[in-house]
Amino acid sequence: MPPHPRITPGLPTLLQTLEALGRAQAVPTDAGMAWRG
Repeated sequence: MPPHPRITPGLPTLLQTLEALGRAQAVPTDAGMAWRG
């Protein structure tokens, strides 16, 4: 899933939190899929 463009500069903290959560969930998922083959 490509990162969403930052359209709302008024909420940088919220966007950074969402991005961090997205990466935290996406990285282990990709690693798990690669591990299972």
